[in-house]
Amino acid sequence: MKKNGFNACFICLMIGMIGCVGFLMLPDSVFLKEISVPEVDEHTSMIAFTFDDGPNNVYTEELLVLLQEEQAIVTFFLMGEHMEEYPTLVESIVKSGHQIANHTYSHPNVEYLELEEIEEELASTQRMLEAFDSEVVPLFRPPYGCYSELLFKLEIPVALWNVDSSDWEGTSSSEIYTKVMNEVSDGDIVVFHDDNKETIEAIRLLIPELKKQGYQFVDITTLLKYKSSEAVLNK
Repeated sequence: MKKNGFNACFICLMIGMIGCVGFLMLPDSVFLKEISVPEVDEHTSMIAFTFDDGPNNVYTEELLVLLQEEQAIVTFFLMGEHMEEYPTLVESIVKSGHQIANHTYSHPNVEYLELEEIEEELASTQRMLEAFDSEVVPLFRPPYGCYSELLFKLEIPVALWNVDSSDWEGTSSSEIYTKVMNEVSDGDIVVFHDDNKETIEAIRLLIPELKKQGYQFVDITTLLKYKSSEAVLNK
């Protein structure tokens, strides 16, 4: 009986370990296959969904699965300290074909930083981005959308947004969905955060509905090739 008890405990322990490893090591068949999307039609409406503050060890994985199912490309504005913590997720984002961009290392309000401090926040994160994607394009989104004129001395495009999903306010998925649907138009950049369940559920509804309305989902760099955007500064 003791031996059987030991075996049962051992099996439970192994199942738990496999579950943890499975959570961290994303399956190649789902996450590491590049999304196949049609060539961009410049005469058709397009939109850029963007996600700040990741990667998140709970919700980014779920979002990647959803984007794979919907064959939708987005832009992830990543924090350096989170990239260090969850490198496997960053690899999966890149291998899926999404754009990664700079959201500082530690998420400070750069409006109150000196130029040297801003440079260090961006430079350290940019080095990490380039290590994950050798073709990464310089693109920065300041935390909270706040910045000072010092930022423009760095000669890096600053990507803000046209539509704020307000998911950071703790709103429900239906509220996020309604707000975006009411405000979005051709050429818009929409900001979300991949750190909560409500956003994921809203995205699950938004993408198919916007596709029905004729929208293409592209990253910011692609959007700027075909559309002028007041939401991107210092271009």
